[in-house]
Amino acid sequence: MEKVIYNNYDLWETYPDEDLIEHAIEEGWIDEEEKDDVSESQIQAWRYLEDDFDWENAEYELKNFFNGKDVIMVGTVGRWDGNYAGGKVGEFWELYHEAVRDCDYIKIYEKGGHFYIECSHYDGTNHFEVKILTENGKRYLNNWEYNWSNKKTEREIHKQIMKRYSKLPKFFKTVYEAA
Repeated sequence: MEKVIYNNYDLWETYPDEDLIEHAIEEGWIDEEEKDDVSESQIQAWRYLEDDFDWENAEYELKNFFNGKDVIMVGTVGRWDGNYAGGKVGEFWELYHEAVRDCDYIKIYEKGGHFYIECSHYDGTNHFEVKILTENGKRYLNNWEYNWSNKKTEREIHKQIMKRYSKLPKFFKTVYEAA
């Protein structure tokens, strides 16, 4: 089952007009008598306000969870001329910001403990899986980087790390179900 951590792909479905108006009444932003006079621009402003609140909560939890953890992020980058495979190892936030650069829409979710980031921009959609590097994974990567006679490609190294030298984050279980 897919467990969404953050998603701004369809804010109109996530925050229907009627729900936003009811929320505005509950919050005291408008009175019950004013609900028929609410403009589209007001509703849109509330929609973005709710999305900002959702992102701040998700960002807070992601920062706390991934703080101090090295990760591997592999997947594809959508470009105007096709999809290209790639991967990187490093600190989560640095890789995250690089992965979503220029993206307008972002979805972060887990499925079966696997952690995914999907984001779309004007040229296409990027898809990534994120796993936490183990200590053996760090050594494996380090040995490859400093062994000039090792002819394995970076992609081969990333495949091995994903397969043998990393672990599932299990973010949702740790953050939301452990409490």
